[in-house]
Amino acid sequence: MPAIQSVEFRQFSAKHHNASRNWLVVKLNTDDPNVYGLGDASPMANDAQVMGLITEFVEKYLVGKDPLETEVHWATLYHDPHPRGGRLATTALSGIDIALWDIKGKLLGQPVYQLLGGAFRKQIRVYANGWYTNPGTPSRTRKRPNGWLTWATPR
Repeated sequence: MPAIQSVEFRQFSAKHHNASRNWLVVKLNTDDPNVYGLGDASPMANDAQVMGLITEFVEKYLVGKDPLETEVHWATLYHDPHPRGGRLATTALSGIDIALWDIKGKLLGQPVYQLLGGAFRKQIRVYANGWYTNPGTPSRTRKRPNGWLTWATPR
C-alpha cells in the first residue's frame, strides 16, 4: 500500500470584468509516482496562508501514513490546534480531504461518488452564477442571467 509522501500546489486565476477568481489545486503525492490525489483548496484570497497550513498539516500528520484512512486523517486534522471552523483552516482541510478521497478512489478502482454511497440522481440541474461581479447598472444586472439561462437550458 502506498504511503503519503508530499504535497504540491498549482495556482490558477481568471479575471472577469473587474473581479478575479483564484483556484488552488492540491496534489497529494504518495511514494508510488502513479498514485496521487487532487483536491481544491481555493480560498478566494490568502493562497499563501492556505498553502502554508496544508504543507504544515501534511508534514506534521500525514507523511508516511496510509491514504485510505480518510476519516482518521480528517479527525486528526480537524482537532489540530488551529481554530476549528476558521475559513483558512477549513479550506486547507477540505483540499487535503478531497485529495485523500481521490487517492482512495484510484486505489480501490471506484469513482469517489460510489465510495460516498452511490449516485442519487441520474441528472442534475446546472447552477450558474456570473453576476457576483460589479454589475454596473440595474438594467445590465437584470439582463446578465438571461445569457446563463440560454446556455444552461437542457436540450
